[in-house]
Amino acid sequence: MSKKHYVGYEEFIRIGKSMYNKGGDVIVECWDRKQFDEYIAEFGKITARKTYVMCENYHQQEIDEAGYF
Repeated sequence: MSKKHYVGYEEFIRIGKSMYNKGGDVIVECWDRKQFDEYIAEFGKITARKTYVMCENYHQQEIDEAGYF
């Protein structure tokens, strides 16, 4: 079993930029270091995989709100 890879703020933003048109825009435009640190304090460390899933969820939410099929 592979070891989990936790991300820091810079990598979190880098992943958001790489997924910018697929939900990453929310991370890039809305998350600052303070919000990231507060999230970590409340919920624990974020893995790279979780960051990609967050982007996908943000993207799906945008699609749902826009009414696309």
